[in-house]
Amino acid sequence: IKKDNKDILFVVIGDGPEKHNLESMLLKYDLAEDFLIFTNIKKMAYEYLKAFDIFVLPSQKEGFPYALLEAGLAKLPLITTNVGGISDLANYQNSIMIMSREPEQIKKAIYFILENKERGNNISEVLHKDVIEKFTLKEMTEKTKKVYED
Repeated sequence: IKKDNKDILFVVIGDGPEKHNLESMLLKYDLAEDFLIFTNIKKMAYEYLKAFDIFVLPSQKEGFPYALLEAGLAKLPLITTNVGGISDLANYQNSIMIMSREPEQIKKAIYFILENKERGNNISEVLHKDVIEKFTLKEMTEKTKKVYED
């Protein structure tokens, strides 16, 4: 994504082992500081999600990230990879699935959602519905109990 596109701002919530690499890439590619912002928020980060337009989770490996539930509750269009436990929630109706380690696909998916607001809204509504219906406390408790019983 071009650094001169003033309409796009990336926000990384939290910090982790990749923060230093991302900061290095900002310098290497001469990207403006207002293009990517790091927040060190860790507790209750979900409260900020409604301020965003898209949620991107480009994992290379993953269990079942709670952040997907938070993105669904915030009614955000989801762009994610199909790795690990992500597919327990994400599918081709409620998200845009991309290949892991393919940054060009992230770019295309972001532009697709920005240019196709209706499709983005549909994705976010289906994701929200899936989270509300399939990931209730009752459902999760029953599924967890079944794992232990089996």
